[in-house]
Amino acid sequence: MSLISQVKDYWNNRPCNIKHSDKECCSKEYFEEVSKRKYFVEPHILQFANFELYKDKRVLEVGCGIGTAGQTFIENGSIYKGFDISEKSIDIAKNVKIFLI
Repeated sequence: MSLISQVKDYWNNRPCNIKHSDKECCSKEYFEEVSKRKYFVEPHILQFANFELYKDKRVLEVGCGIGTAGQTFIENGSIYKGFDISEKSIDIAKNVKIFLI
């Protein structure tokens, strides 16, 4: 098995932050709780990401996971695009957009 396949399998089997909520996966409440817990555990992200500085700017995130940072960029008015090696993470992240409209 190639290294890329191993990395893909790893992240498909354990998407980042997926267990930050006990709510129904992909529900609005799920994403709200995941974001709240992520930024509680990793408050430094809010400090260095400066999400509010990207209003009306294009943001490309490589390794977007389930879309937690993407959600915050979009909430702050960014024109956001995220990519990830994990199809499972992307499937979950696609649901974030539904709640931001």
